[in-house]
Amino acid sequence: MTGTMQVDEFLGLDDAGKLERIKTPLGGGGLFGKIARGRMIPGLVARLAAKVARGRKPLRLGKTVIAIRHDHVCEAFDRDLDFLIGPVNKQKIEEVSGPFVLGMDRSPAHGAQRMMLYTALRDTSLEPIIEASTEYAEKLLEDSGGTIDAVDDYARKVAARTASALFGISGPDDQLFLEATRSIFGHTFLNLGNDETIRQRAVLAGALIRQLFEVEIANRAEPYGNPDLMDALLRAGASEDDTRLILAGMLVGAIDTTTSSVARILCVLDRDDDIRAKFEGATTREDQWGLCLEALRRWPHNPIVLRQAADDTTLGGATIGKASRVVLFTHAAMLDKSTFPDHQLAVADRNRRAYFHFGGGLHPCSGIPINALQIPMLVSLLVERQYRTRGAINWAGPFPHNLNIDHSGTTS
Repeated sequence: MTGTMQVDEFLGLDDAGKLERIKTPLGGGGLFGKIARGRMIPGLVARLAAKVARGRKPLRLGKTVIAIRHDHVCEAFDRDLDFLIGPVNKQKIEEVSGPFVLGMDRSPAHGAQRMMLYTALRDTSLEPIIEASTEYAEKLLEDSGGTIDAVDDYARKVAARTASALFGISGPDDQLFLEATRSIFGHTFLNLGNDETIRQRAVLAGALIRQLFEVEIANRAEPYGNPDLMDALLRAGASEDDTRLILAGMLVGAIDTTTSSVARILCVLDRDDDIRAKFEGATTREDQWGLCLEALRRWPHNPIVLRQAADDTTLGGATIGKASRVVLFTHAAMLDKSTFPDHQLAVADRNRRAYFHFGGGLHPCSGIPINALQIPMLVSLLVERQYRTRGAINWAGPFPHNLNIDHSGTTS
């Protein structure tokens, strides 16, 4: 049961009925949510925290310890046996998707699944997938008439097309597929208050995604010659169940991570002449990616990461009790002058390992190679067309949902 509807009852609904049950409502969060989602006040807090934290221990608030300095955050990531991810993510991930590496601490099960995933990724060619997604993105812009919703009608659609091609899966209805992945992401990584309504949407959405993967995997036939991650896993000897678990876990963050990042980057570039000029002058995709990472330092899609202390320990000289919550304030850490000299400037060639936008330590986002190709592609196509935003982002819970922009329709 999910509190209001059994999974089998949900799966028996038509697509419109399923969509109504799992769709993340627009708006939400009230005044506090509006402040938390915005750029100005969270950015001010991060800058102030980074300044105050210089030369100091992590901050203690009751049983919660907040690591702010870049070296302290790195230390916590590196000490994954002391600062655990399982108590934070495991239950939520498993109840909607099943066991996946992002909910596992260091263990034989984690090592085995991670090896299967990275072996399959090495055997999957990303360039043709990104080339097809680029053609699709260009067509969306050409057909838009000079005005487009850069989130729901652009970045989100392209990211979904990429995910479908990469993982070998799509929904019976594009909107249903998008809303299912969003609901799962919203619960597993963003439902910090354990809201039961959000959980219910995710459990139902997880059942739908599970069904889609089970049908598709069962229909695959050896020698598994499709150019996608599903066939790469099956070729490598992964069981059908392991293949589903890995692909479902990967899918959770593939679409809305891209969408949220692109929305924020576009807003930052539209208001920061320095970083926009540098992006316009960037001649390589690698430099464009570096500037996207710099834009996200100003407005990250994930300003904090959570861990839990496995036992009594210390971090940066601060005493931490067993089972204490450890908040890694990654937004502030990426404003730390000791690691980011001239931190107020956009520098395209900073050390990529210094950024925390996509995790770190034992749990980096396995989709980084895709992000490094797709996110700068989506941004650069709009920069080439001299885009300008029209108004602010509209939200669906914690997710950017609409951002209207004008663009010239032709490359500059």
